[in-house]
Amino acid sequence: MGKYCSLGKLDKNYIYIAFISSITLGIGFISMYFFKKNSKSGIVEGVEPNKLLKTLSRYLGFDLCYFGELILQRYMKRKEEIKNDELIYKDKKRAKIMDYIFSEFKNKLKNKDILFFLFICLINLIDDFLIIFIKAKKNQGFIIFNEEYNSIEFILLFIISIFIFKMFYYKHQHTSITLIIIMELFRYVIRQYNDNNFSFDYFILQGLRALCDCIFFGYIKALMEYKYFSEYKCCYIFGFVNTPILIVLYLIFSHISFKEENLLCSLEYNGSYYFDNIYSIFKNINFIQVLTFLVYTICNGVYQLFVNKTIGQFTMCHLFIPCQITQLIINIYDSRSDWKLLSTVIISGFFEILFTFVFLELIVLNFLGLNKNVKKNIINRAVEDVEISQIDERRNSDILLNENYSYNPDCEDENNVPSQKKNEGNNIENE
Repeated sequence: MGKYCSLGKLDKNYIYIAFISSITLGIGFISMYFFKKNSKSGIVEGVEPNKLLKTLSRYLGFDLCYFGELILQRYMKRKEEIKNDELIYKDKKRAKIMDYIFSEFKNKLKNKDILFFLFICLINLIDDFLIIFIKAKKNQGFIIFNEEYNSIEFILLFIISIFIFKMFYYKHQHTSITLIIIMELFRYVIRQYNDNNFSFDYFILQGLRALCDCIFFGYIKALMEYKYFSEYKCCYIFGFVNTPILIVLYLIFSHISFKEENLLCSLEYNGSYYFDNIYSIFKNINFIQVLTFLVYTICNGVYQLFVNKTIGQFTMCHLFIPCQITQLIINIYDSRSDWKLLSTVIISGFFEILFTFVFLELIVLNFLGLNKNVKKNIINRAVEDVEISQIDERRNSDILLNENYSYNPDCEDENNVPSQKKNEGNNIENE
């Protein structure tokens, strides 16, 4: 087996991060399922009536990361033993929290950077409304990971990492990313043929979603790599901007009503139909929904935090595996009634994850030259080159000794003394 395939370097931190991300995402799905199940409308599988509620939960989860940032700062202060720590902490405590946050944020970013940051916040909101529109069009509660979204996102993340972050990929990575995209598109064609509901508009909307997310991920990577922002700060700065904007939009939509139901305005409240209405939440919510909403909010913050950790500590392409695992679980659930489609989903999903392991060099293929430029082999060749250069240096020094002292390393001498010095010693004895 080692002749054709072997294990690469397994980074435990990445395994932990990917595992926690997947578990957190699963807990979030389950909590939202129980939230919808305990609603008075009784909608579980379809679109939830309060369309902006999930989006609000997401940004509230981002806001919670601020407390993680405070804990991290205090820990770093203790670790580095900064002088006058108590005075600095008291000064920051006296200042208003929001002023402190944005003043610190402004110190690291110039005016044009702040404008670009606000543009990324807008991109995030556009992404959220795209999700709402797609859900309403497909009448689905969850559309986060599927073949249309993942295939486009994987391509864009790969391109962004090359042209923006100047990453260089080798033969085994180009081959594996091609096979990953082929598996995604193959499964997409099979599912569309089986469901017989192909929609070009839906594919374009999912592509726009993937583009917005890739821009967001690339910007987070840049903040951590060039501006030295922490994973926590890359969460709460977006939450502090988009949360109040979303609340204002929520209040605006709560006062725009229609007499008849339509695709986007399906929430009935006081005899009228709304896109969303914040007052209906407080009228119909119960304790279980409050609890599950709180869990879902925390999961949103934790999941984005570990996405940021993945991007910061590794590459954007390391996001593939959590997406693929979640997509595989959803596809298995959706295809459970058709064993042919189920077997296709499982087999193609297995090979896609296998190709991703090859791409990330967790698995090394030792044939067709696919292992030539694996990181492990590059390091081994570098070590060999250093050893060869050291041998050449020793050999050159030996040649230099031969030229200056007529020293022959092949001749054994009892004292191992160069011949010129030895002759000088003999002349002294003769005298």
